[in-house]
Amino acid sequence: MYENAVGYMKECATKYMRPIVTRKYDSSWDMFDYHTYPGGAWRIHMLRKRLGEEAFWSAVQTYIERFANKTVQTSDFQNCLEEASGFNLTRFFDEWVYGKGYPKLKGQYEYTSNRVKITLTQTQVDEAAQVPLFGFELDVEVVTKAGKKVKTVVSFNQHDTVTAIVDLPENDKPSQVCVDPEGKVLFTLDIPSVDRDILIETAKSSESIVNRIWAYGELISEGSRPALKAVKGLLKEEPYHGVRVEAAGKLAELNSVYSIEILSELLDNEQDPLAIAPIASACTIVDGRLRSSLLRLLEREALPYRAHAAALTALGAQRNPDDLEYLLSVAQDENKIGQHGIIRGGALKALGMHRSEETFKYLLSRVGYNKEPMRSRGFAVQGLSNSAQWQNDVLKKQAIEELENLIRDPNQSVRVEAVEALIELKVKSCCNSVEATRSMYSHDDHSWLDRKLRQLQDNDTNDQQTAQKQAIEKLQSRIKSLEDKLTLQEALAKAK
Repeated sequence: MYENAVGYMKECATKYMRPIVTRKYDSSWDMFDYHTYPGGAWRIHMLRKRLGEEAFWSAVQTYIERFANKTVQTSDFQNCLEEASGFNLTRFFDEWVYGKGYPKLKGQYEYTSNRVKITLTQTQVDEAAQVPLFGFELDVEVVTKAGKKVKTVVSFNQHDTVTAIVDLPENDKPSQVCVDPEGKVLFTLDIPSVDRDILIETAKSSESIVNRIWAYGELISEGSRPALKAVKGLLKEEPYHGVRVEAAGKLAELNSVYSIEILSELLDNEQDPLAIAPIASACTIVDGRLRSSLLRLLEREALPYRAHAAALTALGAQRNPDDLEYLLSVAQDENKIGQHGIIRGGALKALGMHRSEETFKYLLSRVGYNKEPMRSRGFAVQGLSNSAQWQNDVLKKQAIEELENLIRDPNQSVRVEAVEALIELKVKSCCNSVEATRSMYSHDDHSWLDRKLRQLQDNDTNDQQTAQKQAIEKLQSRIKSLEDKLTLQEALAKAK
């Protein structure tokens, strides 16, 4: 369910936010998006938790029997749920099913005289975007140092802020804080004011995986050396691979000297096949320690296909000239194609991340029809696009010419990547050429093509966004350089 929530929230943040039930779609493919499936699954899960197992499954049975072989509407399911439970679910369906978005909670933590006070505020409300104030109940649990669990329930109704008061036994203190320990509600949570020791114990001992992930996130966001030192120790004992994966992403996002050291060590120690690929994918920051860890990972025998591909791509992002020969050798090795061309695809994408002229020329020679395994060709196009942005004008023009040929490729995935590449390279002059390929797409894909044409025509806005992104990258680079110098000075001071 956590992965469902992440997928749904990512789509809301990066693509679009729509009601779960709607009659308006840009394309019929949108009916199979992260809103319908992961987002819809969360609404069903919340209803099951609200009604209880007996009432929920009784309603489902009634729904199946009553409407077998018939056309149904969402309201039919709602009626069955209300009949079985006796609840009025109008507000739930209006907000969670017919409305947009989900609660985003910002919290404030206080502890005085055996009393924990947590104030929670919904911050997502946006009348213009039709994102509502959600009504729901939320469990707040505090585990004391003596191991006693003390729980209270807060209810969002007509106000955006509620306060949870948890009175602890005398002579006892809070050890862990868990908001929604049973995972009943879909929301995001940010409480930066929780004491570090409580976050450490929550990350270490909470029975809720989601709360452990939250605690790790708050510790890493704090960014202090004591907090990161605690994270480093906790990750060595963390039993669930999914928590380690989420921590890796947060460590990369922080991008400090110490967080990168911890990320490097985390990759070195990871053995779970499900975790290696996403942790390797987080190691794209240019750093000697990460590069060394990636090289050690690539020396392992029988590395899973996706982990192998992710490690290659991250190694390419290191942009080290010494890795060029190795990356080219993997891209040319017929024994390292991998299932569905996954390893070859990772190698081709890595060459694009490397940015060198030699890798650019190799990719230019490999994007044509039948040059690479079918499922790897899209990655070759991605690699060419990434590399072309760093080449001189003559080479960039060669890439654009090839991409304009590829928008008519027999393979639709290649055509799609070619269009995306032309947008990335801001080739406004190719709008008519892209429009001319409309007949090569199904009617369901025409709305996608229309969006891409608008992006090509609106590249002035994209230029501003790119300039802002580059400015941020430069600032991050300068901050990292200053952190490196500070770390060196601290080490020299200790040596004296």
